[in-house]
Amino acid sequence: MRDLAILFIHLLTTMAKLMRPDGGRAAVARNSLQDYELKMVIEMAKEMNASNPACCNAI
Repeated sequence: MRDLAILFIHLLTTMAKLMRPDGGRAAVARNSLQDYELKMVIEMAKEMNASNPACCNAI
């Protein structure tokens, strides 16, 4: 139930951002930044696993 409330609040804030001038551009920019950050985290995890395989075998 808590997750549903957080999702609803996120939806409301995103809709409010989209209604502002240049809101669509801001939403796309934020999504692009999050995608870039996620790719960086995945790449760092791969590098860490390649340099020290024993540290990440439990995952």
